[in-house]
Amino acid sequence: MLRYALGFLSLALLATAVHAQPTINVGAHQLQPNAAGQTIQIFVLGGQPVEAMNFSAQIGDGGSAGGGTDDGPVFSNLDILIGTIFASNNLGQFGGPGYPQLAIGSTITSSGTVSADGLLATLTVDTTGVWSSTYALKLGDTLNGATDFGDVYPVITDGTIQVMPEPSSMALLGLGGLAALRSRRRRSRCWRRGLRRCGWGKSEGPHSAECGVPNAEWTADGKRRAGHLKLRTRRDGGTE
Repeated sequence: MLRYALGFLSLALLATAVHAQPTINVGAHQLQPNAAGQTIQIFVLGGQPVEAMNFSAQIGDGGSAGGGTDDGPVFSNLDILIGTIFASNNLGQFGGPGYPQLAIGSTITSSGTVSADGLLATLTVDTTGVWSSTYALKLGDTLNGATDFGDVYPVITDGTIQVMPEPSSMALLGLGGLAALRSRRRRSRCWRRGLRRCGWGKSEGPHSAECGVPNAEWTADGKRRAGHLKLRTRRDGGTE
């Protein structure tokens, strides 16, 4: 009798190991500022058989439309069918629309169950008018309750949305600022030497190493055609 009891216990433990409780880790997502049509994919792990889903996703506290104050990025679309665990076994997507910062959708299988392991939903987000900030991205603590699979309740770890330019864009901005600073310093040196601007006229020869003044603007005896401002003579025979 003890042997049979141990056998049933082993089978129960094996079933629990094969079909673990579904887990949803929302994760941290970085989006570009002031841009529409950006997508975030949400995944579920565990493999437990499920036959329905009530999906809810919220940005921040839901924004002013939901009685909150975090007016930030908004949802422009929610897809819980294409490419998801319900893709080949569903009766369609229904529910919603929710609020601009609250996406709601439900589905149910046409027959049997599906495995809760894979892509769960694709969220499309619009950051128009938002330039730099971080917002909570919730599937657990939303104004519509937590995402669930009917009578199966997943373990959910909420995540974040960070709106900021890509590092490459920030680097380009930094290089542009550095170039402008160097140009400003060069013009300042020209003024200190009595030159009102660099690069008069068209270039017809080597330029001044310091100010970029074309040699063609100066006469052979080192005088400018207009103004007669003498320059030092370079060793290579040019002027600067």
